[in-house]
Amino acid sequence: NYLLWHWQQKGIYTDVHLVGRLDKDTTGIVIAARNGYVQEMLRRQGENGQLRKHYLAAVSPPPSPLSGKIDAPILRDRESIIKRKVSEEGARAVTHYRTVYRGEDYAVVECLLETGRTHQIRVHMNHIGHPLPGDYLYNPDYRLIKRQALHSCRLTFCHPISGKPMDFT
Repeated sequence: NYLLWHWQQKGIYTDVHLVGRLDKDTTGIVIAARNGYVQEMLRRQGENGQLRKHYLAAVSPPPSPLSGKIDAPILRDRESIIKRKVSEEGARAVTHYRTVYRGEDYAVVECLLETGRTHQIRVHMNHIGHPLPGDYLYNPDYRLIKRQALHSCRLTFCHPISGKPMDFT
């Protein structure tokens, strides 16, 4: 609604076409297209790896090794309508991570998504034993933070009309 209002103040009368979304309590960047054609072109870039999403996440304990690739399929948990889990029956999901800050009890990792599954970072980091503190579904430990510490910090893609490389942080 805010984006519609903002555009209307600039004399732009169109619908909002979101390209992807963020999980509840995740902060950061999302893309909004002004028409369905551009939305579809950006969606396709996401499918073929041209649209790259970078996230920062706090994890506890710090990961070992400090960087890596998690290639583990994700499936909706039959016990919940919201929760996901790693399962061989699931859809392929790949997360690359690298530690950007290492504390004693926690670390901040940058995650680059190769795929875009629901709860992917939260499920993958939990799966390898380094969950996000404050994550009400996968690690409800609220000593460090009252929500999962997950932030969409960077998006890179090609402008769908001009082809110009775009980079937003």
